[in-house]
Amino acid sequence: MKNFFTKLMRNDSLLLLGIFGVYSAATAQNCGPADGQTLVVKVEAEDYIGRSADNVMTIQTNGDPQYVSGGLYVNDLAANSWGLYEVTAPHEGTYELAVFYFNMQDRYIGVTVNDQTMSKFHTPENSADWNGNPRIDDTTGETLPGGPVCSVFLIYLDEGVNQLKIGGADDWGPNIDYFEIYTTDQQIDKPEPAPIPPNLYQWSYSREIPKDKIAADINPDDVKNIFDEDEATSYEATTGDATITWEFDYPMSLTGMLVYTDSTGDANVSNWIVLRSADNIEWNEMSVNAANIYGKSQVYGLDLDENGNSRKPQYREGFESKYFKIIIPKGTKINELQLFGYPVQNHDEYLYYPECLTGSPYLYTGDPYSSTPQEWKTEMDDNIGFLSYSDEGIGDPWYEDYRDLTDRFPNQYTVLGVDAGGSIEIEYDFNDFTDVKSYSLGICEVSQTGRNPKSWQFLGSSDYGDTWDVLDEVTNFSWPKADFMNMKFDVPDFEEGKYIYYKFVFQGTGTGNWDFHLSEFQLFGDHLTTPTSIKQVNKTAQDVLVYSVKNAVVLSKTNDTPAQYQIFDITGKLVKQGFITTTTTTVALNSGIYIVKTTSPSSSEVTKVIVR
Repeated sequence: MKNFFTKLMRNDSLLLLGIFGVYSAATAQNCGPADGQTLVVKVEAEDYIGRSADNVMTIQTNGDPQYVSGGLYVNDLAANSWGLYEVTAPHEGTYELAVFYFNMQDRYIGVTVNDQTMSKFHTPENSADWNGNPRIDDTTGETLPGGPVCSVFLIYLDEGVNQLKIGGADDWGPNIDYFEIYTTDQQIDKPEPAPIPPNLYQWSYSREIPKDKIAADINPDDVKNIFDEDEATSYEATTGDATITWEFDYPMSLTGMLVYTDSTGDANVSNWIVLRSADNIEWNEMSVNAANIYGKSQVYGLDLDENGNSRKPQYREGFESKYFKIIIPKGTKINELQLFGYPVQNHDEYLYYPECLTGSPYLYTGDPYSSTPQEWKTEMDDNIGFLSYSDEGIGDPWYEDYRDLTDRFPNQYTVLGVDAGGSIEIEYDFNDFTDVKSYSLGICEVSQTGRNPKSWQFLGSSDYGDTWDVLDEVTNFSWPKADFMNMKFDVPDFEEGKYIYYKFVFQGTGTGNWDFHLSEFQLFGDHLTTPTSIKQVNKTAQDVLVYSVKNAVVLSKTNDTPAQYQIFDITGKLVKQGFITTTTTTVALNSGIYIVKTTSPSSSEVTKVIVR
């Protein structure tokens, strides 16, 4: 530990945090190898040998050489992006990695060594501006010095050549000038290898292409191999270019596709032609941009703008299509093709997601794309359910309203405030028992990938929120880099007729406060039929007696079995509901005819009563 304490004496702000030995920021002059340490290598950030996508780790040439090493640095360290570097270590073991950067905000970087799990390191705000130049302090008016600061981290290298990926972690990272690696007598354990992700996602819109609406100039079995979600099957265009056309049942805005091939190379996607059509007559070519790697697959962004950046929903109108076509060049082998995006339908002059259990969309009096305050034209259908959220708060109420989560509209943002280590709950309470068999989550633009949900639970309650059962749990989910896309998830622990309330519990993404983005969620399944006649269902014992008194209905339990009730008027509208917690429960009602449904673990009963 001698080197660490030497460094600590040189800059008393340095701290050692956790297993990776994370030091706080110091000026560049206070960095460098301490006594007994050796500089192994210095690498300019712009000298990467590869990067995760074309629009990240951009080399900037506007640096002033008196503040910026060589006058060059890199920016655009988007979430989960990286530049690839090779460094040679004289022996296996622990080394210090010193990263020199400019940062006008507290941010984080992600460092991956070889096949190890990515380490996330804090890079505090420093005095220089984003270009490394001096800047004026907004509060004091003082001129703050330019040049980089450094943060020092412990990493574990193998003897010989190592590959380092340095970039954004869960969110945007700092602008990086260069990094250095030093020997050290400190020791950390070699991190575990990163788990190998699957090559395919558990769901994509490829599943929703009707099998009778796929046409191709190749063998039908070969087409099946491309869309069957089986990595072992494949197709190779050996005799010429292959053309495949398909039609969705509804218009789609396709924003990404995953291509998996078990052969060397990237399936030659740069030479593919991808087209869309609204009428199967006039066809428009879609741009195809490399986005990110998933397992051994490559995800490509579709229909990005001319600079390869996200195209917001208001700039995608007119891109929605039912018909799509790909032309695969001769000699290409492909095992699987998965499609991502979001479905749309015309509604009140704007495009919305199709129907789901949460009912009609909210409608706006103005432009729903605007960032100015909007008035709601209509509210959610009261006889369906009620949306609520936990009190951690929401983002900007002008255009980040929590109601956007069920407006069936591809919002640019819906920001929900949640501490990095905390959670936020989004609850939907149906008025009647509802079977949710699957759900979908819609994300925002890919530049905010680190703010998309990563870990969550989906829960159901049969007793109006008193207790909750976990129906699905997802941990560390990695989203395809495809703008504003939906991903569907099945509910594995679905039980017919059991639940009436549902909620999501989303964990903080780990990047700080106010960092959670979600565009939309949709619930799919069946609303259970509202009783319209006097009929007892699954009755094995009469647990609740139902009768009327003046201006009320009395619910009398015959045993200690928990029970709940729903009361409908003669039109079928739910007017009261609750949990029967005492021997006798009296529910005040106006005069009229009512249908009372009582449910307990052993029986479900429907009774017609007249209240005078």
